Amino acid sequence: MFASTRTGIVNWWQTAPNGAIAGPGPVPGAQPASPPKAVLDQDGRIELAYREAGTGAMLVSYQSGLGGPWSQSQANLGGHAGVGEPAAANLGGQVVLFERNGGGGVSTTAQTAPNSGYGPWQDLGGTVLDYPTALVDGGGVLHVFAIGTDGRVYCRTGTTPTGFGGWQGLPL
Repeated sequence: MFASTRTGIVNWWQTAPNGAIAGPGPVPGAQPASPPKAVLDQDGRIELAYREAGTGAMLVSYQSGLGGPWSQSQANLGGHAGVGEPAAANLGGQVVLFERNGGGGVSTTAQTAPNSGYGPWQDLGGTVLDYPTALVDGGGVLHVFAIGTDGRVYCRTGTTPTGFGGWQGLPL
């Protein structure tokens, strides 16, 4: 379990299956400006995406080994000058991140290969009122959802980490 504080991110963990909860312990990284979003790499390591206080940049803190310690430095992914909590999903072993960008739309970036660094940000357009959320369904299709300015829920889908169809309004 992860949480943002005024000065950093902390986590609690289970010491064994059905065991006691330990913590809190610090996750090395910068002062957060959003809640962290946890997602698993293909090899099972945890990545935490969050906004950096003062810059709004998207940062990723990550475990240096499966079940192991946290890397002492985080990856600065930049972003499109957005705000708020990121969304994350794992599609085919690659982590895909989404943000509400500075233009009020949604932007995305994805690992270039499983367990690797991230590619450039892509603006998916649209104008949204809240932060996006994402999931991969049982058929392996990635869905990103956001609330549009008309109050409707909109969705874009893709079967690759960087290929998406257009925004589609969900039925009322």
